[in-house]
Amino acid sequence: MALSVHLLKQNSHPLLAPVSGAMNRTIHESASCRVLYSFQKKGQTIIEFETANASFEYEYPY
Repeated sequence: MALSVHLLKQNSHPLLAPVSGAMNRTIHESASCRVLYSFQKKGQTIIEFETANASFEYEYPY
C-alpha cells in the first residue's frame, strides 16, 4: 500500500520551528493549497483525487 501526496500549487510561508528548544529550523506551511492524493495497493490505484482545500507542510533538510 502506498499513499502519495503531491503539492500542485503552493501558497507557502516560512515559519520558524524548534530544535532542542531553540527556534533554529525553518518549515514551510501552505494553509490553503492544491494537492493531489493517490492511494495504491499492489500497484493499482484504489482512489485518486485533487483538492484546492488542503493544508501542506514541509521542511528542507539542514
